[in-house]
Parts: sequence; structure tokens; C-alpha cells
Amino acid sequence: MLIPITPDYAQDKHTTEVFSPKGSVKGECRQRVIFKSKSLALELNATIDCGSDPLGESPALHFHKKDEKSPLGEGITTTFHLKEGQAVSFVLRDHTVDGETDHEHITTALLDQVQFDTQNFWFNWISKSKYKGGWREVVSRSLMILKLLTYEPTGAIIAAPTFSLPEDFGGVRNWDYRFSWVRDSSFTIYILLRMGFTEEAEAYMNFISDRFRYSRTKEGALPIMFSKF
Repeated sequence: MLIPITPDYAQDKHTTEVFSPKGSVKGECRQRVIFKSKSLALELNATIDCGSDPLGESPALHFHKKDEKSPLGEGITTTFHLKEGQAVSFVLRDHTVDGETDHEHITTALLDQVQFDTQNFWFNWISKSKYKGGWREVVSRSLMILKLLTYEPTGAIIAAPTFSLPEDFGGVRNWDYRFSWVRDSSFTIYILLRMGFTEEAEAYMNFISDRFRYSRTKEGALPIMFSKF
């Protein structure tokens, strides 16, 4: 298994460090990996679930730096064998200066709780939907994607999680849909309101109202898109 890291869309170089912090707990991999670039520091952790047999042999998991040079920078490799009922989970998160104490231990119980909380949040959210027609599962999945395009701190809604898609191959008109486009946001708000999701619509109206106050040009016009802030 190869784990590469490419900061800033592979524009920044990074360093890779494998270390064994003190005080690891049961089920937590004793190794951690730190990827550092000039603007980003990420920490790779892993958990080891031995399954229902507590006396069974645990999977052996060791990180190794990738030997050969790669244009993506130095990555990490690991090889492990799992038996029935066993599992290994990987977690990539921000790394703090004092990563050994500032972050809680990554354990199987913690990951199970996070997964449960996530499932519970989405179940409660989609339960507000007023949709009663056919293809309910497909429509619900689409509504969840629209929710994922919202930026909760400000209420902004991005057009799509894509960027630099040229209008013509080789052309200069590359549209960045990670911005909040007024046109696309209006389509999203329209469907969210019809489906009963008023909180997201209200948050966006607060966001766009602020843009009316602070983003107008001298002539009173507004840009066609905004950042999520």
C-alpha cells in the first residue's frame, strides 16, 4: 500500500518523517508519519482492530519511506495481512507542533464513535426532506451533495468542488467553481427551499446580504462570484 502526499496540488515540496511517540494506547499504531511543506503539516495515524478474539494475533503494521524518487515527493509504504474480523483504519489530520499531547489518541472506539455521530447527523438532516416522489434514494443523495457544498461558518454555497475546467481545450477561459457563484447558488437555494431545508437558505441570504453591503463596485454592480468568506 502506497500513501503519497502532494501539498498545494503537487506544487510544494515536502519532507516525510516516521516516528514512534511515547504513550501509545491499545489498538493504536505505535508509528506516526509527519508530512511537512512550507504551508502545511499533516499527520498520518492508524488503528489496529484485532477483531472479536482479544487473544488473537494482531496485524503487524509498519510504515516505511518510499525508496525511489517520485515527482510527487517522498511517500510512505506499508504492508500488512488481515484475518477475518480484523481491520486497519488510516487517519490523516492536521499536525500540531506538539502533536504527541495536543491530539487525542486515535483508537477503534473513537473512529466508531465518529462514524456513528456522522451517520446520525446525516440521518437527522435528510429526515427534514419533503420529497415524496420516485427515485427517493437518488434525490436524497443529491440533496446531501448540495449540503456538502455549503460553507457553514458564513452560509456561502460553492458551485461545485471542481476547478480549472476550460471552456475550450487550450483556451484561457477556465472556470473555478469552488467560488460561490450567484447564479449557481440561486439554483441550489431554490431546490433546498422546495425540499424544506430553510436553515441553509436563510444562512445564504445572510451571506449574500453582507455582499450587497461590502462588495459593490463604485457603480453599484456586484461580481458574478464570491469567495466563501
